[in-house]
Amino acid sequence: MTKPALGLLALLAAACITHSPAAYPLYPNSENERPADEIGIVNGPICVIDGQDVSDHGRSFALAPGCHSFRLLAKVGDSASNGAIVMSLPQQTIRFLVRGGHVYSFDTNVNPATGPEATGSVGFVDHSSDGTVTTAERCPDL
Repeated sequence: MTKPALGLLALLAAACITHSPAAYPLYPNSENERPADEIGIVNGPICVIDGQDVSDHGRSFALAPGCHSFRLLAKVGDSASNGAIVMSLPQQTIRFLVRGGHVYSFDTNVNPATGPEATGSVGFVDHSSDGTVTTAERCPDL
């Protein structure tokens, strides 16, 4: 690929990043935007955060640091198209520690299916500002 083509590709990628929907703020005094190092961003198919229904607010949320509880949507995927995968998600409460300046994303691990049903696991991974990716840290038991 030529240098101009690489430059155009980088510019298009940056434009896509900057035009992504903003994270829905769920921190106190959310009318005052906080700096990135004072909030954690959680992305995923979430319907309830800390007991609050967020299913109509997209899939990206800005939270104050601390332990938070999450409940996932019941299902993800699209069954309307041929060959699509619909995944039922666990409905127990997931709790993990959100840190300022970190981004958390929903992660799935699907085992190869040998029949009509597949097995796997779901969770959240923590993307720290230094580029490290780890499993999101569970909150201490109450």
